[in-house]
Amino acid sequence: SGSTDPMIDRASERANDVRAFVATHPTIRRICFSSGQGTAQRFERANRAWLAEPGTFRFADTAATRAVFGRHARRAPAEAEASDA
Repeated sequence: SGSTDPMIDRASERANDVRAFVATHPTIRRICFSSGQGTAQRFERANRAWLAEPGTFRFADTAATRAVFGRHARRAPAEAEASDA
């Protein structure tokens, strides 16, 4: 058993359109990554432009969050949150 993340073919990955989902569900206030840092890293890769928009996200102050979203976490807080569980 264990994680199958190393077996994922990165070239075949297709990210879900989380930004569109959040736009159509405006009551969403948190995005959490329960399966760990790998999932957060994939989210970061697929959503760099969205993450770079000032005031879009407020980040949890944890080592795991800083490890993945450190360059984005210095931006101003807003209503939505990116957080690790």
